[in-house]
Amino acid sequence: MDALARSWKVLVLLAGVIGAIGFFQPFYEYPDIDFEVSAYKLAVGFKSVDEVGTQRLGLEPEQATSKLAQVRLREFEAAIRNEELTVVSRGGAESTSEHRSFVPYYFLGAALLLAIAFYSLVEKKLSTTTAWVVLLASLPTLWGFARAWKMASSAHIDLGTGALLLGGMGIATLGVGFGALVREDPGGFFRNSPTHDDTITEVLQDHRGKRTVRDARDV
Repeated sequence: MDALARSWKVLVLLAGVIGAIGFFQPFYEYPDIDFEVSAYKLAVGFKSVDEVGTQRLGLEPEQATSKLAQVRLREFEAAIRNEELTVVSRGGAESTSEHRSFVPYYFLGAALLLAIAFYSLVEKKLSTTTAWVVLLASLPTLWGFARAWKMASSAHIDLGTGALLLGGMGIATLGVGFGALVREDPGGFFRNSPTHDDTITEVLQDHRGKRTVRDARDV
């Protein structure tokens, strides 16, 4: 258990790295139009028509540089950012549901975890206080994944690798947070080895009951 407690800080670092990678991976996949969008793209938007494709915008190739193309691109971007999705009800009727996308904000927890991990590595310990921060950072992540999963189950979208990495990060940090609260990181990575300045002795007793003292490092 001591070895596991010493690895809490490393697990937090790995969770942060997973979240950072997930930020650039496809979060939503739109099978109907064969298009993927990541949290990064939701945050920065689309710079050119080529990133989306003229066909998805209902344009001819020669219209790629026209003003109409820019208008269609901005409309497409707004629809994606607002999660304007076609939802099919149980009765078979279709309706458009708009939800403001909070996807980029879900990954703020990954940035927080990276900061905590580097701080813990410098301090050589993941304290109880930082364990609470890790635990709290996992909750918005799991909420974001649950929200995306619920949306994907009722709309014409699929969750991509970015969403799966986000969910994995949330589960990992939840476990690390609880674990570190139960068993605080003792510091370091390995049990401290004896140094020449240490006085490490061992009390022995021979068969005659005589007690002697010797240096345990000689064993």
